[in-house]
Amino acid sequence: MAQHFLLSPNSRGAKSPLEIARMSDQEAFDLLCEVRWGKDGKQCCPQCGVIRKHHYIKSRKQFRCAEVSCTRTFSVTSGTKFAYHKKSFRDLLAGTAIFVNNVEGAAALRNSSFTGFAYKPTLLFQHKIREAIYEKRDLTPMDGEVEMDGCYFHYYIRPANFKANRIDRRLARNLNPNKRCVIAMRQRGEPGKGAKRTIITVIKSENDQDVLALTTKYVVPGTIVYTDSHNCYGVLAGRYNLKQVNHDEAYSDLDGVNENQAESFFFRLRKLFSHIHKNDPKLLELYANEIVWREDNRRVSFYDQFIDVLKKCLHTGQSRLWSKYWQGNRVTEDCLFSAR
Repeated sequence: MAQHFLLSPNSRGAKSPLEIARMSDQEAFDLLCEVRWGKDGKQCCPQCGVIRKHHYIKSRKQFRCAEVSCTRTFSVTSGTKFAYHKKSFRDLLAGTAIFVNNVEGAAALRNSSFTGFAYKPTLLFQHKIREAIYEKRDLTPMDGEVEMDGCYFHYYIRPANFKANRIDRRLARNLNPNKRCVIAMRQRGEPGKGAKRTIITVIKSENDQDVLALTTKYVVPGTIVYTDSHNCYGVLAGRYNLKQVNHDEAYSDLDGVNENQAESFFFRLRKLFSHIHKNDPKLLELYANEIVWREDNRRVSFYDQFIDVLKKCLHTGQSRLWSKYWQGNRVTEDCLFSAR
């Protein structure tokens, strides 16, 4: 049996989380500058956009724009997800490394015990990383072989204590209004390598209109699509080479038709929610996209994943979703996709 990737030396990469946490603040600052602007020593002013060697203020680890018409003072984190940070550069890298190293995902309360930070800033820090991953997701239409399936979350309703007060939870009027369905589309890679790319979206429930709209948007016509025997996937037969497996009879039929890669993704997503409690249904897409990134980079070394997350955080704009969160700025829009 082949060795698991996480047991191999290739899974660790150039540096470990402990080595990152041991960096000096100057080394952490130099790494952030390299990831954001490259190794040529030039910086891009976030105000005027001029790329050149700006004036470096060593005592504050900041830069002042060399353009006479601008002269704005900025830092390596200005206009990024790390903007207005109160922690040191080394603490930012250590927190990012801990987030990346949790292959199943972890609750903010658990990570706050590792970093020594309070729960509130740890929660927002992780959400900003998830927001950067979400903004940089790859939505290129898939081809070849694609597996498609749905999984439901936030559907549970606690039964009443007394039997006389309990409701029939099977009826539509008694369903949880927060119930959501995550639709996953996974493009198969080489035989034996699993899936190589994943696209997810959140809908209210599995229905033929949303399924057809999603596949039209994200799957190239003529692609081989593997699904289960749910009625809503029958509408794909006209545009795609549809192959279905009846899970009441087998997980993989005699012809090898299965959707094991989609089921593997949902298993990992459910593992994340086993660590995180009382999550908002409006944030389901952010959490699911975190697992998309972890699944698609499961055979990438830790350090390469760490640099990838840093690039996403430094190359996306300042977070508007989580700025002033504890002052009342809450997520108000739901993430539901609808073709209607």
